[in-house]
Amino acid sequence: MKITLKALSVLLALAMMFSVCSGFSAVAAPRLTSIKVVTLPQQTKFYRGVDWDYGVWDQPNDLGPWVWVSNSRISFLRNPGSGYYQETGMINASGLVIEAKYSDGSKKQIAYKETKKSDGTYTQNIIISPEKGSYKVGKMKVEVWLLEDYRYYDTYEIEIVDRQKGDVNGDSKVNSQDALLVLQHSVSLTTLNSTQKQFADMNNDKKYNSSDALAILQKAVGK
Repeated sequence: MKITLKALSVLLALAMMFSVCSGFSAVAAPRLTSIKVVTLPQQTKFYRGVDWDYGVWDQPNDLGPWVWVSNSRISFLRNPGSGYYQETGMINASGLVIEAKYSDGSKKQIAYKETKKSDGTYTQNIIISPEKGSYKVGKMKVEVWLLEDYRYYDTYEIEIVDRQKGDVNGDSKVNSQDALLVLQHSVSLTTLNSTQKQFADMNNDKKYNSSDALAILQKAVGK
């Protein structure tokens, strides 16, 4: 009986020590103290009709095409190559790396990552939002922060250019000159650069031909 009581006493003492240590560990867990951008994203310039569109989301369910409602600010951004983000205000930040510092002196580098959920929407491990108000045309700063403590953040600058799809030559107009550039490219008389191709691909089939030129002409005359 004495041996049993002694064994129980030892086990009880060990359990108490473990409980105290666990409580101390929880209290002393390092907390976030700062955020710093160490590598800028691959893309910091965004174009209308290619990277984002004016408007607000106005689609109550998953049936039928998406509807855009005219607005004076940007409230919805497109994920290049992967359809549309279904969260308002997300921008492509591939390549972004931040450094998070903690109260125990440790540091952690975190690369931006997007995760597609089963319902087709995306989430971010690093949150990015306009520093002041909402996204707008021109140069502006965006904040980057972590969900664990939004009080600590850093900023970087982006530029939003009001350039419509079909404005191949970048003169802020959509007209026959843009259509001509696409036709010349299709017969190898000229070569569109990567930016021009984004605005020339009217039907999003990754081809730049007479179909796109026709769509540009139709847009130019309001059809």
